Amino acid sequence: MKVGDLVRYIKRNEAGYMYDTNPYALWLGVILSQNNGTAEYQTVLWNRRGGITSSIPARDLEVVSEGR
Repeated sequence: MKVGDLVRYIKRNEAGYMYDTNPYALWLGVILSQNNGTAEYQTVLWNRRGGITSSIPARDLEVVSEGR
């Protein structure tokens, strides 16, 4: 995962399965920056409501398309 990648939110439950009722499962975003640390937080610009930005742990994101 790197800056510029298109990602999808995929938070999983404790058993490792994706939530069936995850309201954010269809959200797509672009990684704007990466923050060092244990959870490897990624700052993401989401495609909703005029551009929401949030910091999400890398384990809760999946790369849809790599930036060039």
